[in-house]
Amino acid sequence: MSNKITYLFGAGASANAVPTVNELAQCASSLCELIQSDYSAGSDLQAMLLTLSEQASAKMSIDTYAKVLYLKGDLLQLDELKLSLLVFFSLWQTKRRHEHQMKIGANLATEKPVKMFLDNRYENFFASLFDDRAKILDHVKIITWNYDCQMEMTLYSMMRSSVDRSKVTPEVLRSEFGILEKLSDDNHIAASGIAKLNGSATLNNNIFIPQYRFPESYEPHDFKTLCKYLQEVITTFRLNRRNDPRIGISFAWEQKESQQNNLTKLFIDKIKKMIEGTTELVVIGYSFPMFNRNVDRELFGNIPLQRIHIQDPNATSIKDRMGAIRRHAVPDKVNLSTDTYQFLFPESL
Repeated sequence: MSNKITYLFGAGASANAVPTVNELAQCASSLCELIQSDYSAGSDLQAMLLTLSEQASAKMSIDTYAKVLYLKGDLLQLDELKLSLLVFFSLWQTKRRHEHQMKIGANLATEKPVKMFLDNRYENFFASLFDDRAKILDHVKIITWNYDCQMEMTLYSMMRSSVDRSKVTPEVLRSEFGILEKLSDDNHIAASGIAKLNGSATLNNNIFIPQYRFPESYEPHDFKTLCKYLQEVITTFRLNRRNDPRIGISFAWEQKESQQNNLTKLFIDKIKKMIEGTTELVVIGYSFPMFNRNVDRELFGNIPLQRIHIQDPNATSIKDRMGAIRRHAVPDKVNLSTDTYQFLFPESL
């Protein structure tokens, strides 16, 4: 296979199931109201969601706010923000799954039709890219800026029926499908095919409260029990956050260092090796924001691409932004698509 195709996903790739930047404030506020009215949960959980809603209502995006905290050196507040995102996505995705199962049509946030639990475009995408071993095709690589778990939950749902689902943790899933994350131990991954630049809104194993195992898997869980668990997570986090709580979110621009290595540099170098030789880049739902520009340049600035595909309602403006990250010229062959019904497949696949 002469062509090597790399997909680059942004928030628009999960927009059918996960709130976008403009929807986050309202959705976090609605979850807070739901917990307050219908469930017995601690005030810390509600306060955290309310604070997240207020932060998301500000002029800057949550990711921009996170970088401001990082640049100011306010790392405790940055960890608090990451935990609030973990809390939000855990509750949102669990609630959406429950609503999907119960076929509830009311939306928590708006009068629009209810969002799906899973963005079903991922299922069509992976089903099309799996080989006979239920593995992603060797010449296709995937990079995502998203820290939601839409991709993982879809892959989990597509695992073979012989797999014992109760034993599938994030670590098992990462090993099975070759998923790279900065804070995960990937020494056991034989061949990487997916990289999550900002990590995932999950908890790492053996960090908080070990008797609660369910957030480590992707099975549906009781919403009330999850509220109780997350309240305990918040309490434990605030007691121990100086001891590296290892929340799964780690922004690509954060300089994370271990005792021996610069984890950020090692992580980016692994991704560069993974996508080396890419001939076609498919950009889906990603707008190349300024705060990610250095990482985007590091990954894609020097690759002599033959063709670029951009799928987004604002595909034309995204093409213009790409010029800022390319040291090589943007190829003449640029395919723009505003049809977002399913993820785009190049003709060379």
